[in-house]
Amino acid sequence: MTYVNYFETRQSPVSCLRVSDTLGDIVTVSSSSKDNRNVSFPGLPNSVESVSEIYLHSVNGKYIAWSRCSHVITSLAISVMSEGLYKNVIATGFHNGNIWLWNTWNLQVVSDIQTNFTSPILSLEFSHDSYSLAAGSEEGRLMVWTQTHPANN
Repeated sequence: MTYVNYFETRQSPVSCLRVSDTLGDIVTVSSSSKDNRNVSFPGLPNSVESVSEIYLHSVNGKYIAWSRCSHVITSLAISVMSEGLYKNVIATGFHNGNIWLWNTWNLQVVSDIQTNFTSPILSLEFSHDSYSLAAGSEEGRLMVWTQTHPANN
């Protein structure tokens, strides 16, 4: 292995990290509480005690996008569709058992997947063709979502 690059992520500590197999983009997540950061969270209700920040950087470390949400992100996956033909997404699993899909270009939420999990999602993974997403929870349950492949229509 050869050392390639070092860059600051603007966050600490990094709790989740994934690298895109298609473009090499780097997604990092940091979760923190108000007590640890001693800062206000603009745009979020005062009742929010913990937040997650998600950052997207290019393979060269160039900052692309950033977002903050009022749920603690516990897992992360990136789809691997052919760039230019399809839009890839970042999947985040939350402490509350839900999953969000984010646009890989601007970190806008494109889908909110409601699950029947009652515990944190600890593992997420897309299938090799990205038409299925599997999630594993802290309570030992597994769910898989599949969308129809265009070739099968």
